[in-house]
Amino acid sequence: MEIANILLIILVFIIDVVLIIRDMRRKLIFTGARNKYKMLTTVAIIVFLIYTYILNSFKLEDIIVILILLPLIFVGNKNGIVENGFLFNSYVTSWDKVLNYSLEEQNNKYIVSFKTSLGIKKIFFKLEDKEEIKKYLFGIRKLKYIRK
Repeated sequence: MEIANILLIILVFIIDVVLIIRDMRRKLIFTGARNKYKMLTTVAIIVFLIYTYILNSFKLEDIIVILILLPLIFVGNKNGIVENGFLFNSYVTSWDKVLNYSLEEQNNKYIVSFKTSLGIKKIFFKLEDKEEIKKYLFGIRKLKYIRK
């Protein structure tokens, strides 16, 4: 195995560990609906497995890459509300960075839209959580609510 491959594997492993630790620290208060891109990593790994199986070229590097990518399936793309901000695609936008937010109902989903300096993002929740989410967000003084 070449030194470049070893360094790349170590780098990906370190990223996995950091993502898993960050994910374990975040306690979701309200969990958003599933992200449509969550399956992307899973599909990519399955395609990689099929491709290497068809070519009959399973090498040690292939197995190591698969083992290192597997944790990303379980960590990736979570949405919701955490203690210190909105969690969107596993990235927390703190309350200080949220310029304003709005709430709306649409197609049996409850949508929280929030605006940052980078644009508007939407998190979808179950309609049953509507009152609890509204009560929680109104209790945060740093946030500015805007009616749609």
